[in-house]
Amino acid sequence: MKKVVIWICLAALLLCGCAGEKPKPVEVVPDFTEPMAPEVMIRPEKMEMEILLEGMPEVVPVTLYRNDTYSLYIPDGDWSMTVLPDGATQWTSVYNDRVKLTIQTLGGVDEEQARQAVLQGHPGFVIEEDAGTEFVATEVTGQEFLSVRLVPMADGFLTVSWTYSLEAAEGFGVRIGYMVDTLLLEQK
Repeated sequence: MKKVVIWICLAALLLCGCAGEKPKPVEVVPDFTEPMAPEVMIRPEKMEMEILLEGMPEVVPVTLYRNDTYSLYIPDGDWSMTVLPDGATQWTSVYNDRVKLTIQTLGGVDEEQARQAVLQGHPGFVIEEDAGTEFVATEVTGQEFLSVRLVPMADGFLTVSWTYSLEAAEGFGVRIGYMVDTLLLEQK
């Protein structure tokens, strides 16, 4: 009988303690446009990134690319890197040379000047979707796409642009979006 009373008391204590609401977890979403503190900037050199292509997950091994301004993850073996004469860094797909990701630092410019600089580098493209610092342009034939993200910096903008053909939109357009989402500004 004593054991039953003890179990009833323990059950009552547990129920009383669980009756209050549990605190809800707080989701922290980092602001990727602001440089992160050095202690937060520790990013593994190599890792696996999961992407969703047509609703199916695909695990891709990636390597961290880092310079003085930014860092981002590039899929292993799928891209070749070139530094352009204007100082921009460009990655080209080894499978389709019409698929490119270009990142350039433009100091001393405002948002409109950064936007115009990207469009001048891609003559024949017309903006179709515009969300301020992110926009999509289509080449006049409708066969090429240009997606752009303008990342504000202390003195200017980092322009992140990627081009891909109509037939590559579902694959490469999605893949590059995942790559660009890993971009972080470096602490100076």
